[in-house]
Amino acid sequence: MNDTTCPGTTDELIKLNITNITSTQLLTENITVRLNYTQTGAVKQLRIDLVRVNITYRTPHNVFNFTIKNDTTQNISNGINFTRNDNLTASALWITDNVLNATIEHNATGTFVNYSVITSFTGNWTNVTLNLTNYTQFPRAGIVNITAIYATDTFGQENGTSASKSFALLGDADARNITFSSPTSILNGSNVTIYCNVTDSNSTAVIPSYNVSFWKNNTLLGYNLTNSSGLASWLYLDTTSLVNSTTFNVSFNCSITNQPGIWYSASVSNTTTANLSIVEIEKINVTVNRTIYNRGESINFTVIDSLNGTVTEVRWTVNVTKFNQSSVVNLSGIANNFSLPILPSDPAGNWTVAINISKEGRTLALNYTFNVSASLVLTFTQPAAGGSYSANQIISDPNPQVLIRNVRNENLTYLVSANLTCPNVAFMISNGTGDVYQNTSQTCRAKDENGANFVLAANATDDFNNTGSANLALSTTTPSSGGSSGGGGGGGGGAGVPGCTCGEWVNQGCGIGLCSPDQMFQTRVCNPVGCNNLTSQCIAVPACLGVFDFNLTAFPVELELIQGSNESVILSVANTGDQLLQLVAVVDKQCCEVSAVPAFELLPKAGVDVAVAIRAPLTQSTGSYLVTFNLSFKSLVQTKAVKVTVLENALIPQIAELEQQLAALQETVAQYEEAGVSVEGLKSIADGVAAALEDAKKNIAADQPGFLEANLDYAADSINAAESQLFELSITKFLLENRWIILFGAIVILLATYLVAEILAPFIRMGREIMRLTREEKTLVNTRVETEKQYFKRIIDENTFNTILTEGQAKILKTRSLLTETRQRRASLLRERLSPRALGRWITRGIGKLKPRRTPHTDHPLHRKRKRFSWKGHGR
Repeated sequence: MNDTTCPGTTDELIKLNITNITSTQLLTENITVRLNYTQTGAVKQLRIDLVRVNITYRTPHNVFNFTIKNDTTQNISNGINFTRNDNLTASALWITDNVLNATIEHNATGTFVNYSVITSFTGNWTNVTLNLTNYTQFPRAGIVNITAIYATDTFGQENGTSASKSFALLGDADARNITFSSPTSILNGSNVTIYCNVTDSNSTAVIPSYNVSFWKNNTLLGYNLTNSSGLASWLYLDTTSLVNSTTFNVSFNCSITNQPGIWYSASVSNTTTANLSIVEIEKINVTVNRTIYNRGESINFTVIDSLNGTVTEVRWTVNVTKFNQSSVVNLSGIANNFSLPILPSDPAGNWTVAINISKEGRTLALNYTFNVSASLVLTFTQPAAGGSYSANQIISDPNPQVLIRNVRNENLTYLVSANLTCPNVAFMISNGTGDVYQNTSQTCRAKDENGANFVLAANATDDFNNTGSANLALSTTTPSSGGSSGGGGGGGGGAGVPGCTCGEWVNQGCGIGLCSPDQMFQTRVCNPVGCNNLTSQCIAVPACLGVFDFNLTAFPVELELIQGSNESVILSVANTGDQLLQLVAVVDKQCCEVSAVPAFELLPKAGVDVAVAIRAPLTQSTGSYLVTFNLSFKSLVQTKAVKVTVLENALIPQIAELEQQLAALQETVAQYEEAGVSVEGLKSIADGVAAALEDAKKNIAADQPGFLEANLDYAADSINAAESQLFELSITKFLLENRWIILFGAIVILLATYLVAEILAPFIRMGREIMRLTREEKTLVNTRVETEKQYFKRIIDENTFNTILTEGQAKILKTRSLLTETRQRRASLLRERLSPRALGRWITRGIGKLKPRRTPHTDHPLHRKRKRFSWKGHGR
């Protein structure tokens, strides 16, 4: 370097820029800068006679060869397949041997992750052993992309290999456990979803997009792909015929085969099996299973399956044949259960109930026979039968008590009206404890006659027209001497007994005691007391006939039903009269299924709400209809009409839409097959969709909206899955159909790449360099002119002027030299590279980079400026 003279004093800061230092070695080295300062008069000089600069540069990581190796000497092409048992080593050769640590980056877990290189470094080699049995790093099979190996040198600088590589890891898959949406059993004719889990045999990582076959008793049901959670599903619609058996075990299994497209082979655990019980509806349960009932009781019928589970939403047809009456349909429709009330007006005698039920294709029937009785059971609990009393003695120790129960001698859950008739008087008895009736305020006496037999009579009636009676035989004692202590003519007996006189009948009220609402209860007094047992009676009188009337309302009066759904209408009935009403209902309908309105009794001034279910089957035509309810008592009739509008079920037109999609799918599958693409899995999916749509049509005819929706959902999901597979196979189809066009395009791309990389890009780059050098030359010339102006104006001294002028002229000459050289190179560029020979050399050079090369001896000095990055292992 030239001496530099700097004006100023010794304590001034001197700034020195050193540029264009060139090192002939690719190693770290030190360059020392020594400054020699001298001063002559007022002029200070700084002389640089020796420069030592510490140079630190980034460790070069240019990759000349990045391949997979199956041994230590031979390279194999990128993308080779490996198994879990292969021993694979990645190696990178660096230019310098100052590597401190290194990492390798790959995406075997699904995302790119860096892993430390824990092996020791030998010279300038970085060796990474990839343990393919490390299930944390390599949880599943597939393409493993290696981004690079990164190295950090002792100066803290990091760099990485510039090319990425990949290999395929082959794995084994297991068909794991089968599960069901109904864990243990399903009803005959219903459906269940079968789930099968597919995982990696070694890591148990789930495998998506694996084709799974579903089987029932070794009969193929169909195929489906696993989702992102590794689960494949299949909707099974049961059609099992159960004969002489209430349960039937069905064996389901799912199996897998080799799928090279996702780099998996089926392991020995390629099949898994599970059993599911198919149970039938076998019982119609009678809640109170008796042979005899009283009026006012209800008999409840429910349906249970073989496992005693309650079955709901059953289609019922119930015919009831009452004693001496013809059969009447009491229910025809869908309900959870059936309740048969026995009305107060119903006839006593033998009844038969014929029940037919159906549920999901299973039909069963039951005939139930029982007896309806209008009798209550009355029993005197005290005093004891056969007791003896003195004439006209009060029977009070104990007082008469009567036990009143139903016809089956069971406790009653309600109160009854009961009377006790003694020789002297008749009076009402009331409930005391439990079902025991007595009266402690009334006096019951023995017969006023010595040596006579007499009877205590009890009778009862309830609100349901059930009645009962009982007699207790007692007697009076005979005195030791003859004669009657009762005086002349006294004692019991009926009318016409000498000396017995009775008064007029006195009205006590309508419906009192044992009298019906339209009868008057009357009593009279006889003297002497007890001489006549007929002291009360029931008699029909006009005053007890009363008013018969009722009101009927319905809510809502307009109803919208979607095909396959049901809603309820509330009938509100109010008895506005003062007499008991026994109402009978008749339904007139233009559409739909309407549950029966039971006959019922309504007390005076009472009201009741009755819920009536109206259902529009899936087969019901859309439109507006009337459903009319008629309630009557004798000649009194009330009518209410409900407008029912049936709307289309959105599921029904989906069948036609899915059929169109299926036709388009089948046409597309045929095109893919014609192009040479394997479409067996897609054909199976299309067959499954067709079967589901046929079942959906049957579901409409059988009015099964739940099954209809399940079948349509399955068909839609299957079509979506098939379309996803078609999208994945579209690339294969495109390549097969356009292979010659692709080849021609590759040639065009090759030529375009050569023109851009070898001609256009260098030409543009050199043009930009010429423009830069031209601007630099102009700037240097302008600087020199300005320097001369400053000198002539005596702004700078001569020494400074000479120094600046010398340095500026050197730079101008250097710039002009580079400018001339660049123009010459650009002029020769087109001549040299627009020739077939140049193109051939470029192609040959590119192919040569792909050929396997022997790893050079690292100690040779010519090789210290290069590195290798390779994979060592046993591949296949």
